[in-house]
Amino acid sequence: MLGIGGATPKAAVHNLIRQIRNLMKRINEPFYVTDCRVEKEAFLEQVPVMAQKAMQDGCTETNPRVPEPCELEGLYRELCKGGPV
Repeated sequence: MLGIGGATPKAAVHNLIRQIRNLMKRINEPFYVTDCRVEKEAFLEQVPVMAQKAMQDGCTETNPRVPEPCELEGLYRELCKGGPV
């Protein structure tokens, strides 16, 4: 459908990620919240609150797999430059 293939499903996913990153660079889209002048410490301080609010969101319940709060916290932490904390 997107014309992004790979020898294996895993390779196709990696190719898709690469294409998304290339697009983000071309349109000057930030990769991390810290690229948007958000202070890393202030953001990390709010991670538990954001994860809790995401767990309360109705859309989270309709996902095929409901995440654990710690999984959401990990995703939020990866949004900061430098990756997981």
